[in-house]
Amino acid sequence: MGGASFWTDERTAELRRLWVEEKLSGAEIAKRMGLAHRNAIMGKVHRLGLTRGRNGEAGADATDAVAAAAPKAPKKRSGASDAIPPETAPVSAPEPAATEPKRGSREERAGDAHLLHPVLQLKERHCRWPIGDPQLPGFRFCCGERTAGTPYCRAHADEAYQTPEQKAARSAARRKAA
Repeated sequence: MGGASFWTDERTAELRRLWVEEKLSGAEIAKRMGLAHRNAIMGKVHRLGLTRGRNGEAGADATDAVAAAAPKAPKKRSGASDAIPPETAPVSAPEPAATEPKRGSREERAGDAHLLHPVLQLKERHCRWPIGDPQLPGFRFCCGERTAGTPYCRAHADEAYQTPEQKAARSAARRKAA
């Protein structure tokens, strides 16, 4: 029942009425329309661009909600002096932690440090195993030679595609080594 044929003009109009006028939740609308889950309702609401805005107001634009949520500059108190504030020491951001693989780590065993590349330097034949934190500048990929049929080199394919028994055995071995 999730195909395009479900959303007739009548059902779409009913969805609009229940969402905007009656302000029902996605789950309540799904129940009324005979759907097992609210996901179809929420997807259609999103595709139609239906919003309720803040406090359930019908028809409020999403940009209004964003503007209302944006922090506002503090108001200047009347009579506040225009004195120059005391100097403060500049605050610098902490240096990000190095993302090079630790000695003896899985990443190091899987490939040498010279095989680590940023995403824009990846070629079709390179391993896509991520190394490091994607939020930090040193984020890289393994870039070893890919194994046919997988996006990873042999070592990372072995790591990625494990049976539950293999995974349990590796975890036990790591706990013993630690």
